[in-house]
Amino acid sequence: MSDTPQTLRSLSRLAEILDHAGFPVYKMEATEEIPFEQLLVALDEDEQDEVSYPMRLFYQEDILLLSEPEDSAIGAELEESATLFFLLEWQRNLPQDKCLDLYRLLNLWNGILPVGHFIVQEASPQAILFRHALLHDEGYQALLIADLLEMMGFYLNRLLPLLDEWLSTDMPLEEIMQRSELELATEVLALQTPKA
Repeated sequence: MSDTPQTLRSLSRLAEILDHAGFPVYKMEATEEIPFEQLLVALDEDEQDEVSYPMRLFYQEDILLLSEPEDSAIGAELEESATLFFLLEWQRNLPQDKCLDLYRLLNLWNGILPVGHFIVQEASPQAILFRHALLHDEGYQALLIADLLEMMGFYLNRLLPLLDEWLSTDMPLEEIMQRSELELATEVLALQTPKA
């Protein structure tokens, strides 16, 4: 039996699975201000009261359907597809004198990341966005989604603190590039080294 659009795009079902997998997850119902439901998943590795890396998960089709008439042909196609969108919005003041170097740094990181990518939002509020999209029309891939969140959390918890330090200091671009590559290489080696 194939999934219906309702189960293809079931954030309630996904929230239950992610909760069982150990992710702190909160389901946000649609409101007048944000007329589509979404999940907030905390990707922080440390135990703090305030969440530093809240990943928002929502279905792109739910947003696109808001602007389509009920009888539209595109609306019918949207009902049959499911594209899960991952979005982390990390608001920071971006120093004007570092903007070009910031693009260079994020370009380097985007070449390293196995999933997702960073972009800069220069308009107010200024932010670094991390995003990814997963099409799963053929069926629900909850374990894949959990694996993706774990992988994203690994990279975000290592790169964003370095970026925060770089944005607020006079650290040269070359230094943060070297430090980020060294940080990732050290962590990956530690994960691959068998424990005695």
